[in-house]
Amino acid sequence: MYYVFKEGNYVIDGEGLSEAQKSKAVIVEELPVPNTPEGKMALLRADKKTDSVFYEYLDIPPAVVEVSELEIRVTQLEQELSKLKSDTEKLTDDVSLLKA
Repeated sequence: MYYVFKEGNYVIDGEGLSEAQKSKAVIVEELPVPNTPEGKMALLRADKKTDSVFYEYLDIPPAVVEVSELEIRVTQLEQELSKLKSDTEKLTDDVSLLKA
């Protein structure tokens, strides 16, 4: 059982909540599964008036998208660097064999 509050915070099984706090929450057996569109983020919300729990979908801020793109680029660069190191080691070994 979940006690979900207006701003999306929730408590499982209501442990530690006073009766007054519980009365402000929407109680559900399971949280809904978000169906997040591309470029959006899902924020859990509750409406005590309608006794419903739902997701609000907001645009992902550009900074979050940029960070994600940067993380992908860093991973690509790390892979390229690893290959360059490997190639350098092979060339060093080849030069050593030629000197021998």
